[in-house]
Amino acid sequence: MTEPSKPRKAFWRELPPAKMAAHLLATPTITDGAWTSEPRLPGETRSDFVRRVLLGETPESEPETPEHESTKPASLKRGYYLLNTDGGMASLVGARRSGDPLGDAAIGGLLRNTRLVTVAPPISKVIGPATHNEAEYRALIEGLELAREHGVRHIRVYMDSELVVDQVNGDSAVEEERLRKLHKDASSLVALFTSIRISWVPRVWNAEADRLARDALGRA
Repeated sequence: MTEPSKPRKAFWRELPPAKMAAHLLATPTITDGAWTSEPRLPGETRSDFVRRVLLGETPESEPETPEHESTKPASLKRGYYLLNTDGGMASLVGARRSGDPLGDAAIGGLLRNTRLVTVAPPISKVIGPATHNEAEYRALIEGLELAREHGVRHIRVYMDSELVVDQVNGDSAVEEERLRKLHKDASSLVALFTSIRISWVPRVWNAEADRLARDALGRA
């Protein structure tokens, strides 16, 4: 008689620490005991617990905010911030045929507080030849790096690329080889935030980031 096969363990258990942390932070239904035997410290939040155990980070070990950044609000590290990012290409007319050279791409990003006040210089630059999806990933990565540089720990990200949002949130696989390194970099950054949510929005709701990318292409 054939013995019943054992259920395969959850895929996220096989992820490297940064990606596992990102998955756990995005999936609050996974209990502590499902991934570690270490207990939380008194008063420790889930996000701090995940980051401490998997990434070796504690609130006390975080780098100090540079004193010369006097232009940002004093409450920057305590509040929630909003990030819009977008990637664009010089020409979106027609589908790119196999073997055709890639056109120049650009990225745009805007970091604001909940009062919609810009707290960092907007991102608006050409990144050279890239696919549209690569540009979307690059915009997300640079936007998250900008937020980290300004001490942001609680952030809500909005993009109009459903593919990138689903992949970074772990809802779909990264099948395109040239996106895998970008996905890894983005996931590693996601894991560094205490609270983060990346959401899809219609392009019309992402108009400012789109304009920043288009402006960069216009200057090129």
